[in-house]
Amino acid sequence: MESLGNALHMLVQEPSVWLCLLTAAGILVYASLRARALDRLHADAAGFAADGSATHATHGTLTTWFLQMHGYHMQQSAHAAHSGSGTAYYGSQSQAIELSAAVLFPVVSSVALILLFYFFGALSWLLQLITLFGTTIALFYLFMPYLDSAMIAARVWKPLHTWLAGALVLLTILGWVLSGHWMLNNLLGASLCVFFVSFVRLPNLKVGSALLLGLFCYDIFWVFFSKHLFGKNVMLEIATQEASNPIATMADALHLPINPVRMLPLPSKLMFPVGFRVDAAHGFVLLGLGDIVVPAIFLDLMMVVDMFGSAARRERDRDRASPASRFSTLYARGVAGYVAGVVLSFVFNVLFASPQPALLYIVPCIVVPTLLTALSRKELKSMWSMNEADASGSRPYVSIDTVSATSGSDSEAVQHIAP
Repeated sequence: MESLGNALHMLVQEPSVWLCLLTAAGILVYASLRARALDRLHADAAGFAADGSATHATHGTLTTWFLQMHGYHMQQSAHAAHSGSGTAYYGSQSQAIELSAAVLFPVVSSVALILLFYFFGALSWLLQLITLFGTTIALFYLFMPYLDSAMIAARVWKPLHTWLAGALVLLTILGWVLSGHWMLNNLLGASLCVFFVSFVRLPNLKVGSALLLGLFCYDIFWVFFSKHLFGKNVMLEIATQEASNPIATMADALHLPINPVRMLPLPSKLMFPVGFRVDAAHGFVLLGLGDIVVPAIFLDLMMVVDMFGSAARRERDRDRASPASRFSTLYARGVAGYVAGVVLSFVFNVLFASPQPALLYIVPCIVVPTLLTALSRKELKSMWSMNEADASGSRPYVSIDTVSATSGSDSEAVQHIAP
């Protein structure tokens, strides 16, 4: 008990831990709201393209508020995606993960992890190119609605928002490549999380449970047991590995008068300097993006169920006021469970003085309360096998059979507080 008290005392006094926790929870909630807003726009756009009228699907008040804050650009983009006219900056309908993909994802991620462990040096340039391409798209997606709203409010020439977004994305990526600063790393990581959650869906609880259970076992194995097979903690090695900076290599070859960082940490995790002292002696608090994205897509499904209701509850509530306007019970409990899970992972990190697989704590903390709530609602059976129309509330999903193996690097679920 004394050691547990000391661990809690240390965490309470460490601001970087709480900043990491608040940032992760904020990204998770923001990504879900952004995804729901995008779903609403695509539903309305599909109805408009079909018969010239919006579908008038019922949505939560939080989503409505979020849409109002984002202005009109997302709406125009969604209509463009369905009508075929104009440019759809926000893509088309989201993709639902099938059961086979959910089961295979931990296996594919494990293969990717092994390849990175043995060939990271040879693959570092390829990883940098993939990172630059992915973060460019994700940052555009993150910035565009706000810039568009600002342009409309300022009554400025509307196409200017595209140029401003391009300049902002370029400056952000250039600043990261030159400095490798942890704040810019976190911004890139956050944009990747938001983009992924906005366009990937779980169709039902069965697929969600399979995905979480598989990654739960994946995380535990690679953090706790990989050292016995590979001689090192493979997950920790990959999570803390830095790639050679191609800009530094180019600057040396061309004798350019710039001095960028030699090694560049990839934005596959959130990182906060311990005590906000950026040096090797103090280290960083790390949280893998997979510890945000995986719970976020599961909780996004819970938000959908809360907003639209399962088929059984819609039948029961047909003549009653819609529950969609109330803050989602499943989602709220899931978010609270997520915060508790991250806190527990940090506590045991300090308690055992070793990296912990965050999903070991996060998965039970979000799954147990949501399942108990669904069971008390008598919705567990319908949520387990609900079809894609139930999951979307108003529109079909586009199914996919496989998940890209390159996404495996985003599933790093390690936190580490250096001594």
